[in-house]
Amino acid sequence: TLLSEAGIQNKGTIALPWCADGILGIELAFWLSGKSPHWAVKKEFLVEEKLLTALDSKSVEVKAKIVLLDAEFRFVSGSRKNSILAGVVKQVDFSRTPVEDLDLKFQDETVDTILCIPPQPSERHDPLPQWNAFFRRGKQVMKKGGTLGVLMMRGAEAFSTLALKNDFKKVKEFTVQQGGERVVGMVFVKE
Repeated sequence: TLLSEAGIQNKGTIALPWCADGILGIELAFWLSGKSPHWAVKKEFLVEEKLLTALDSKSVEVKAKIVLLDAEFRFVSGSRKNSILAGVVKQVDFSRTPVEDLDLKFQDETVDTILCIPPQPSERHDPLPQWNAFFRRGKQVMKKGGTLGVLMMRGAEAFSTLALKNDFKKVKEFTVQQGGERVVGMVFVKE
């Protein structure tokens, strides 16, 4: 849903900070290629196998540069492993880069899109310092008119307020259910 709501295109540079397990980047690679996420297990979908095979035969090359980033090696390593299992490792780059160092990974105004699931606030964790670092560097590396797509379970209003203070205008907000949890999706454009 985030990918369709954000209007992601198969071109330019797409950064995914706080990549965690890499699932958002893997979904993005499938989305851009037009390949079914079930391509490797089509036989388990006996009724839909012909449909999935037909869709996969129309897949296209991923032209966008997809970069998954995280400060922690374990998340970068896990993302790489999951990308190998999903068969998209050749379409994705990986970097052990914290959000406060996005400017060391990318030159100014070169990133077209940023997609992320930022750290969520809790009783024990205040993500505000990380969010501030993200907006400081994200604003620097993102092109004017670039898209920021975010998924949040908690703290969406505070994140949205901070985005506005950093010249990101909210253009869409939507909610989805993930199990019993309500997830808020937001799309911003850098002004």
